[in-house]
Amino acid sequence: MCIKSSPKRGTGRRMKKNRTMKIIIAATKTCTHRPKLEEQLQDAGLQYEVMYFEDHPELIDTYKLKTSPLLIVDNKVESVGMPEHSQITELKNNN
Repeated sequence: MCIKSSPKRGTGRRMKKNRTMKIIIAATKTCTHRPKLEEQLQDAGLQYEVMYFEDHPELIDTYKLKTSPLLIVDNKVESVGMPEHSQITELKNNN
């Protein structure tokens, strides 16, 4: 199941500057929103990894998967579904 937006997790959390964040897009292979999220991260100059639930079923239990995509930063779910543009900007500013 792929959704466009839903409640966000982790907003308001301040991240330390001058360190490399580990950013993961966790999605199903059929998620139509994943390419757009990848484009947003690329435009922001952020490095990320894509992990598909079909190839990594442990992600389902670890992150309590119910929707796709998830934006995971430093092992914490920052967004369920497509993140707000402001969240991408915040990641860029804190990277």
